[in-house]
Amino acid sequence: GAGLRWFKAADSRELSYEAGFAAPLAVTAASSRWDSPASATVLAAALGLTNSTFQLEIDGAGLSNATATAPVLATSFLLSPRYALTTAAPLAPVPVPWAGAVRAADGGISGAFTLPAGSSNIAGRSAVSGVLLLDESFETTVGAGLQQVPIAGRRGAFRTAAVLLKQ
Repeated sequence: GAGLRWFKAADSRELSYEAGFAAPLAVTAASSRWDSPASATVLAAALGLTNSTFQLEIDGAGLSNATATAPVLATSFLLSPRYALTTAAPLAPVPVPWAGAVRAADGGISGAFTLPAGSSNIAGRSAVSGVLLLDESFETTVGAGLQQVPIAGRRGAFRTAAVLLKQ
């Protein structure tokens, strides 16, 4: 049939979604060029950022940064001159700890939040990985990725939350 579909078969050995996805999900695929920037300032300008700041959206796996409910997650990142991503907002209430960076060579994003225990997750490192998007066809979205949210039940088990970086 037309279009791209994705499904995941059930597999009890899997650490993420061991029950799989029974019905195939429709997927839209896209790509973006990558030109290694001369500096973080050049990168911020190429992405159309204001004051080198990414607006951040996180949703899924029982997490959301759309409201100031626990756990409080960052809503924006500041791109430092050395390509580190630091929490820019909110200032209060204080968000969970974050450490991350952009890889200038390939546009990759990596980092982690340190989550407190909650009703849908266990405390610990919640890894984030993604890519920056230099193509204007993505409009205000300039990066996308996934956050692994650790869950109780099995060591290493997790669910995923969507992470979007916007202008």
